Amino acid sequence: MRICFTLILSAFLFISVSGQGIVEGGIFAGLTNYGGDLSENYMELTETNPAIGVFGRYYFKDWLSLRASLIYGTISGSDLNASTLGRRQRNLSFRSPIVELAVIPEFNIYSFKLSGGQTITPYIMIGASAFYYNPKTLYEGDWIELQPLGTEGQGLPGYGAKYSLVSFAIPSGFGVKFAVSEKASVALE
Repeated sequence: MRICFTLILSAFLFISVSGQGIVEGGIFAGLTNYGGDLSENYMELTETNPAIGVFGRYYFKDWLSLRASLIYGTISGSDLNASTLGRRQRNLSFRSPIVELAVIPEFNIYSFKLSGGQTITPYIMIGASAFYYNPKTLYEGDWIELQPLGTEGQGLPGYGAKYSLVSFAIPSGFGVKFAVSEKASVALE
């Protein structure tokens, strides 16, 4: 069984509070979804799960900031969502927690200030992250970790080593920030 993990975080709601105007901290909420061999579509709505996180942001310039974030969410997939009988009879499924630590530069299209300046701006971002995951499947009422089992032959002669439970990603995207007061902003990403 080949599993491709994709974490899609969308509809972020960043609520930030700044102290000196150059440092922000806040919380956010979003959604996770999986795309891979256990999903026929790009996104299976029944497998959408919540994600939460915290972040800190430092503004170098009005147009450039660096964000560090810690995210927790769960992804899942199941053959029970398949449209074909053969896929449903295969009966594979998994779920996995994901904990991601990311560092992401944000590039504001317009200079952004919580007060006394541009209070709304679109932005783009690209960064680096490390994440932990541990896929499990439900078997006879118990959640069984898949990595120790070598589900794709890992660890057996002629196959590669077992996959690591820590991996790396390149988070990228775009969003829009709104100043809602002199000390708080909201962003959709």
